[in-house]
Amino acid sequence: MPIKYKSTVSDSIKLWILISTIILTCNRAYSTDSLRLALEYHKASAYDAALPIFIKLSNKFQATKENHNYALCQVKIADILRNYGGVNLALELLSTNGQFLEIRLEESSSLLSENYLVKAEALYTSSRLSEFKDAVQQSIKIKRKLGLPENQFIEDYFQLARYYLAFQNQSDSCYYWITNALKLAKADREVNDYLLPRIYNLLGYHFHPASLAYFTNNLELFKKRLILSRKYYDSAFQFLAKQSRKDELTKSKIYHNLGNSYNNEYSLDTKKETMLTALDYYSKSRSVFQKLGSPTDLALKDWVVAKAYERIGLFDSALYQLQIGVNRLIPEFKTLDVTVLPLLQPTLDDARLLTLISLKGTNFFIDIEITIN
Repeated sequence: MPIKYKSTVSDSIKLWILISTIILTCNRAYSTDSLRLALEYHKASAYDAALPIFIKLSNKFQATKENHNYALCQVKIADILRNYGGVNLALELLSTNGQFLEIRLEESSSLLSENYLVKAEALYTSSRLSEFKDAVQQSIKIKRKLGLPENQFIEDYFQLARYYLAFQNQSDSCYYWITNALKLAKADREVNDYLLPRIYNLLGYHFHPASLAYFTNNLELFKKRLILSRKYYDSAFQFLAKQSRKDELTKSKIYHNLGNSYNNEYSLDTKKETMLTALDYYSKSRSVFQKLGSPTDLALKDWVVAKAYERIGLFDSALYQLQIGVNRLIPEFKTLDVTVLPLLQPTLDDARLLTLISLKGTNFFIDIEITIN
């Protein structure tokens, strides 16, 4: 009997170990599949689908001390928060995560480089350009130290191009970095199918004529830049169509840029149809961006659309659009503590609400004057 009892206990322990191993293996497989899916969502800017998965996995990886995967989830969560307007929270999270990576992994890693790139994106959103450039250069420094191949620097080059795009006298530097990124991305299209539309969109924006006045009344140059920029926007759409999971946020940004393109063309051809085409592209952009962007970004789009209505004399529509923009930003102002410094993000400290209200007032008086006359 004792021998039989011992055998039963032994078998029970073996069975428990087997079941535990199976559960652990299944959990790891589930975590791996879930992480892969969340990364796919994130790559396609499907942030609303990616965020809950990353949060759940982050808690799980932290509990099981899977440091690399935990830190990876933190990077992605921060990037999504940044997209929805939580720039300060994103920067705080990335700072903590950067320290975690340096201490726990005890060496430079490509993930630390990615942490810097996401930090750069948040700083760019905050218009903190010098810090933005420093973060990108930190990412490049880590990758150089690791001896990574040149095709791992595509996003770094893309971000450097965005930096130089912000300065009118740095057009050549912008073009240099964006064409370097494009050359590397085209060499491996399967891997970079989500980067290529963003690169072509930036190229289109690089050649995008801001206004006729900017070109000192040089009509020919203005027209050439207009045609060239739309050519690159078309290329961006072509690569978007090839994506297995469509990047709707990038599509929204291209639509907005096309709206601006026709808005600018109105300087050459003041036909109402040209501006209506611009408004159509703005509408397509907002319909996508509505669920993917922050209230501040949407308010900026409202401002652009209102100005477009104003240019063709549709003052009622302009007023209505400005009111939408004001309403989007008012909830952000309700929580403002006037006793502390403004937030380091372009929401409360850039006077956009005042601009919207001022424009609304201007349009209101123009509307009254036209009605009276």
